[in-house]
Amino acid sequence: MVQDITVRPVQPQDTEAVQELLRQEMVHNGCNFDESSPYHPKNAAQDVIRKTMDAGNPNRGWLAFAGDKPAGIITTPMDLAGGVFVNEEFRGKGVAQALIRTREKYLKEDLGLTQIERPVRADNEASIKLHTEKLGYRFSQASLNLLKENPKPPGNTVLYLVKTL
Repeated sequence: MVQDITVRPVQPQDTEAVQELLRQEMVHNGCNFDESSPYHPKNAAQDVIRKTMDAGNPNRGWLAFAGDKPAGIITTPMDLAGGVFVNEEFRGKGVAQALIRTREKYLKEDLGLTQIERPVRADNEASIKLHTEKLGYRFSQASLNLLKENPKPPGNTVLYLVKTL
């Protein structure tokens, strides 16, 4: 676990950091969006920043820093599922956990939510393990039903994890 991880909402001056983390995520996921796509990092970064300026928007973005270096981001760009992305240099050091816990605190304390649901791809074993073993999430009933019928669904299948806050 990195000792000096700080997490805060994305700010307008974070445009380059957000773009770079979203670019890394795009490459990591094997995506290739042209610059006119709303999902291209330069466009998605603007969307994240716009949503973060509204303190009541549950889709705001959060950045994690190790010292002054951007280490990770949690976003919900373009009102899609979004997710957590950690710079490869900082993986396995508690960055994702810090981002998720900060967002959970915001959703509970600032927005008054009592339960949250997170989508996760069936082939994202690291995320499933993190959420279920370290963060207290469980599979939704619909996901449990699906897994009962097909214990090894295709990798791009979306499963839902839920947690009471």
